[in-house]
Amino acid sequence: MAKPRAKRVQPPRDEMDNVYEYENGPDKPPTSFRFGPKFLSANMYQLCSPEDLTLATKLVRPVHSYKADEILLSDVNYGSVRRAFVISHEDKVWSSEIQKWMCENNPPDIVKEIHGSDHMVMLSKPQELYLSFIEIAEYLD
Repeated sequence: MAKPRAKRVQPPRDEMDNVYEYENGPDKPPTSFRFGPKFLSANMYQLCSPEDLTLATKLVRPVHSYKADEILLSDVNYGSVRRAFVISHEDKVWSSEIQKWMCENNPPDIVKEIHGSDHMVMLSKPQELYLSFIEIAEYLD
């Protein structure tokens, strides 16, 4: 049986204007959160155009908070799916170290790295991401 891998990942230190919801009561862990516009600007879209940031702030939706034991990456759960991982070096949400840790603990078939991209690689470095997708598709074909 595959051994589950788990690690508590620390969020960025400054939560800024993110909003947490406590639908099970204030004494329980948060059930969802929503990124605030300042957090989006400083940590997720810092290398994107102002237009992309504006659109993102209008489209942001609450994200369900999962318990640490709800998501287990294992060969049994994900081993049959071929995977690729794109490391974004200027991502302020998931540091390069955390992204590399994710790759080590749930190894993809191929890893691509994009320098100069923020968390939203498809907006900050779309051409580089496109070329990476082509290389990934050729590799996995």
